[in-house]
Order: sequence, then C-alpha cells, then structure tokens
Amino acid sequence: MSKLTDTQWDILWEKYKNLMFSISYRIGGDNICNSIEDSIQELSITAMDACAAYEKKTGETFKEYINTINFNKYIKTCLWNRKNNNGTKIEKKREVNSHCSLDEQIAETQNTMKSEVCPLSSLVADVELNPQLSSVRDTILEDNSLIKPNGEINVSRLSSLLGKTKQETKKAITELRFQYKDFEEMNNV
Repeated sequence: MSKLTDTQWDILWEKYKNLMFSISYRIGGDNICNSIEDSIQELSITAMDACAAYEKKTGETFKEYINTINFNKYIKTCLWNRKNNNGTKIEKKREVNSHCSLDEQIAETQNTMKSEVCPLSSLVADVELNPQLSSVRDTILEDNSLIKPNGEINVSRLSSLLGKTKQETKKAITELRFQYKDFEEMNNV
C-alpha cells in the first residue's frame, strides 16, 4: 500500500473534484458551522484514504483501479458516507454555533461571496444538458446575484440577459430543476 503521488492526486482530483464540491456544498448549510473549504479538505483526505483502502483490499495499483466502475462506486460511497457523518456532527453543533451575532453572519456571507470557490459549479459536470439549458445554467453560475436571498432566481433579469421571454426562462428553470432532481435521485444524493 503506497501513498498517492502528486500526479496520482492530480488525476484523482480532476476526476472527482466536482463531486467533492457538490458534497461540500451540501454538508454544512452555513459557514458558521462548517465552511466549504473545510469540507473539501476533509473529503480530499477521505478520497486519499479510500484509494489506500481500495488498493489494500483489491491488491490493484492506482493505475489499474482509477478508471474502473468498482472503484468509482467505492469512492463515491466513501465520500457520501463522509458527508452524512459530517452532517450529523454539524447538526449537533449547530445550536451552540447559531448564537453568533448578525454582524458575524453578514461578514461570513460577504467573505464567502468573494471566495473563488463556486459550489454551484460542482453540480455541472455530471449532468448533461442541451445547449439551451446549458446557457441558462452558465448564466446563473457566472452571475450569482441572479439568485435572490430566498434562493429563488430573478427571472426578469435572467430572461433579459438571455434575450428570452419570462415564460421561456421559467420553463428552462423548471427543466433545469427537473434535470438536477433526476440526477440527485439517480445518484442517491
């Protein structure tokens, strides 16, 4: 059983980074209890541990198992289990941590908005969309201000940016939600 080399880590990261960002986004719920960056670090360690465990279990080398279906299932299971374990721990701490001041929450939100990490983009890789839906998704990802504080999308502004009617934009948003919901159900998200 060997440690991953930098090259092997780069291969693993490229292959699973979008999944890790997606899971990280779902773990904490807020940056007071758990930041996305912390979750990414924990999931990275989990991924490296999964490689070592899989290598020990199967006797295969990294090069032999990295593109296999069984390893793909194994590492996804490890990452989602880590998410579930972290989520449970965070929920237990949430009540204690939720007593920060409003100023702290606003500062944390502003810092997150300036971050280079865009957890929404992690939802992109595994869902195949037609060009029209890809355009809607990409426009939203490029301009996070299209998402209102309550989580709804500013349809008027989005339709203006896309050069489409509000009805066409609403239909596309509904279809996007449907596509991602199917993806999540299919992958037991």
